[in-house]
Amino acid sequence: MSDSSRREEMIRSIAENVPPRCGVYVFRGSGGRALYIGKSVNLRRRMLEHLRTGRNEPRGPVRRLAFEIEEFSFVETETELLALLLEDRLIKEHLPEHNTRQRKYLEYRYLCLTDVDFPNLRVIARTDQAPPGTLFGPFRDRYLTRRVQGIAEDVLRLRACPELHPDRKSARYDLGQCTGPCRGAILKVDYGRIVEKVIDFLDGDSTIVVGELTKRMEAAVAAGRYETAAELKRGVGFCRRFCTRQTFLRDFRDRTLIVRVSGGRQSYVFERGRLTRWKGIPQGGPGKEGPEDARFILDRGNIVYDWVLRHRGRCECRVRISPGMARSKRRIHS
Repeated sequence: MSDSSRREEMIRSIAENVPPRCGVYVFRGSGGRALYIGKSVNLRRRMLEHLRTGRNEPRGPVRRLAFEIEEFSFVETETELLALLLEDRLIKEHLPEHNTRQRKYLEYRYLCLTDVDFPNLRVIARTDQAPPGTLFGPFRDRYLTRRVQGIAEDVLRLRACPELHPDRKSARYDLGQCTGPCRGAILKVDYGRIVEKVIDFLDGDSTIVVGELTKRMEAAVAAGRYETAAELKRGVGFCRRFCTRQTFLRDFRDRTLIVRVSGGRQSYVFERGRLTRWKGIPQGGPGKEGPEDARFILDRGNIVYDWVLRHRGRCECRVRISPGMARSKRRIHS
């Protein structure tokens, strides 16, 4: 059978056998290897799009995928979030060659707050490369990580030099951008307060950083430096979004998080990053799954966060700390 005939036969099979419902699909090539894994709220339509687009697509990954597909399978899910979570798990399990965008978790970076008298932040790619200190992350890419590091240094005035006693004195101190621990210009106890502010920011508290950026923005407006003020305003928005996400991810990773959609039609319980109950139905959870890389937990947390964000106004997130303790409610906002 020719490639065109096989593709036409597959189009007929999908049209006849795949329902227009929510779920996850897998396209496989020779030897049963997974080529592409995707999700859709309408499985039939999305799967047909892959094959029909490939016929008219110029040579490239999309057309190549359409010609490599030899078989398919699918799993129906009752909700979009369940489909997103299943898609994420299957992609990490099979690492399909055409799912390059979803595999960016391999590019995650960490921030290490070094364990020295006057700590600084270092960007690292792997936890086994970290110097002694406290790790934050993983963060989704090196650009986000560098930006967060820059805020800690420029706004909170954490030292930026890689060594405490550099051979050449840093110009940042002369410009008023550093507290100068290498010059003995700040006491250890006072520098410790800066470190506490950095930890609060990385844990999701934007209060001090947003307050400082807002003051700078107002001063820039008063001085007629409107481009600078606009840039600072964007920085305020970034810090608020970053800290809102960080707070959510911390709760998702370390606690029991309950997500409910208004009307009670959907409810999800995540325990330390794993879905344990959906609408009261037990799911796989802690103790039933093996240990997972922190990047996998982060990916899942970001999937849930982005889904909740798209449904803001309809979703309520509740953190259950422990029996007998107060529960906190929080709506996700942009």
